[in-house]
Amino acid sequence: GKTLGTELNARVSYKLSNVLGFYATGGIFLPGDFYGIEVTRKVGTSRGSDDLQNFWAVAIGTSLEF
Repeated sequence: GKTLGTELNARVSYKLSNVLGFYATGGIFLPGDFYGIEVTRKVGTSRGSDDLQNFWAVAIGTSLEF
């Protein structure tokens, strides 16, 4: 079969004090050859893509511990 893709994740955190911290996390999905396959269905017009796009997400925040 064809590969679905590759997912890469990273997280960085830093403790500013005994109770306060900071973090940043992110990930990216690199679609594989599977998503380029044309899909034949009886209902709908879903098709594969010739121009696959990467999906990514990033989150930053603080943490407070009591």
